[in-house]
Formats: sequence, structure tokens, C-alpha cells
Amino acid sequence: MANRSPNEATVQKAMDKDKEITAFLKHPKNGKTKLKGRVKQITDDGLTLTYVNTGEQTKVAFDEIKEIRGKPSHIALIVALPVVAGVAIVLLVAINTLGNNS
Repeated sequence: MANRSPNEATVQKAMDKDKEITAFLKHPKNGKTKLKGRVKQITDDGLTLTYVNTGEQTKVAFDEIKEIRGKPSHIALIVALPVVAGVAIVLLVAINTLGNNS
């Protein structure tokens, strides 16, 4: 398994967590330059993707892949929104209190 792409960690992590990845291809395959799916198998030569919507599988050789990206996590956004809202409420209350005291 020494022949793998530089994105081996992304692929392995996606497979372990059953997450979706996007593989950008060097050349079109079946008219597509990017493939989205879940990694179901990793071999020395490449990987097998399962399309989320259809359940179809396709094998992609590592030498066909230009770049692999994991699907971004929205956890930071989910955590940040309530924090920002809380800070905004505190600031509005403080400004309102200062305005009433004047």
C-alpha cells in the first residue's frame, strides 16, 4: 500500500467514519471530472466509491485522482451561531442599560 495518493489520511478517515468525499479526476471518467460518494474499499491501486443517491459503486485508481476533499463539517458553524447570538444580546442589553441611565 505504498503507492497511495497524498490524500490517504483523508480517504482513510472518510472510510472509517462513513463520510462523503469528492474525488477530482485528472481526466473525465464517464463524462465526469469529479465524483462524490462514500469510500467503501481501499486497495493498493485505488478506492471504491458508493454514490450516496443511487448506491452504485465505481472503482477509481489513485493515478486517476488529482485531488480528494472530505465533506466539510458544519460543527464550527453550529457552535459559533449561538455564541455570536449570545454576545449580541449581551451587548444590546448593555447598550440599552447605559442609554437608560443617561
